[in-house]
Amino acid sequence: MTSEIIIDINEEFIYFGKSNDEKPRIFPTCLIDENGELPTHYTGIDEEVMLKSAFKKGQVEDFAVLEQILTKCFESQSITAQGQGIFLPQNINTSRSVQEKYCEFFFEKCNVEKLAMDTSGALPLKSKGIKTGLCINVGESFEVVPMFDNQVNHDLSLFVPLSTRLIRDTLASKLTLDGYYFDKVNHKYLLSHLRDSIGVVVPDFEEEMKNRFDFQKLIQIDFSRNEKEYSKEYSFSHSVFWSCETLFNPKMIMRDIPGIHQLTNEILQALDNEQYQQISKNVLINGSASAISGFNDRFEKELQNISVLDLNIMFDENNNFSNWLASKSCLENYQHWCSKEKYLESGFF
Repeated sequence: MTSEIIIDINEEFIYFGKSNDEKPRIFPTCLIDENGELPTHYTGIDEEVMLKSAFKKGQVEDFAVLEQILTKCFESQSITAQGQGIFLPQNINTSRSVQEKYCEFFFEKCNVEKLAMDTSGALPLKSKGIKTGLCINVGESFEVVPMFDNQVNHDLSLFVPLSTRLIRDTLASKLTLDGYYFDKVNHKYLLSHLRDSIGVVVPDFEEEMKNRFDFQKLIQIDFSRNEKEYSKEYSFSHSVFWSCETLFNPKMIMRDIPGIHQLTNEILQALDNEQYQQISKNVLINGSASAISGFNDRFEKELQNISVLDLNIMFDENNNFSNWLASKSCLENYQHWCSKEKYLESGFF
């Protein structure tokens, strides 16, 4: 009897787990150069190590590194890939050549029984039984994906390899000013933890800055090192708490791109009247950033301020690994598998 494994591969993390797991195991998309070990948690703030990442600007840059990471994902869970069914959510910008490499790795090197790849941005809609709608993912990357009758419109979709990384980069710069140093292993993990723990999106940033003086706040942070749990007290300035503002104003950190509400509006304005009427009733917001306190209200407010369109906006409750959970839900009746036999005969596509 075969089992199905969901592997949601993003720029910073891989969400890996069996379809009957409640939640995935999370791995970084990098290797430690010196000994080839895969870091599975942040380890403190006192080590400088060299990392080799499989990604650059949201795209797979070194597939050999990614193969090593995927192999270690299986090994760490004591799972043999052979004979398994693998489900791979794919962002809207994944190239055909990368998809072909996935096929080669899983079918030819891992000898899996079947493989499926589906557009990750549409899976949260599909998991809710919605055939036509717009999914806006504010996670490691920013995606806006329109779907009509279960078919993704790639021409009207948007992928920007910046989202929660904007927050992380802002946190890094603010913490440096506060006197903190984070090594290359901890840079992603501890900052992501801080983002989720203390991040806040205020209703009106300019008004908030006028009325609020600088202050320091003590926060207790729990972290792991060498499989042991530690706890440390950090002092942060107010600017760390409001680093999420960069999602709406990337120019704060010298990024010459529109805010996420403006990017979303560009897609909405590109729709013709019939397309808009079809998807406006089901606009779903998901992704890790949408779990940040105050985000949902602020995003809806900013979008309504610049758009004349009437939208029914929903917010997904499962934000931390929403695409993985959506994949799990979609697998219950999923029909579009490619078997190894079919792959060897005619290829995946």
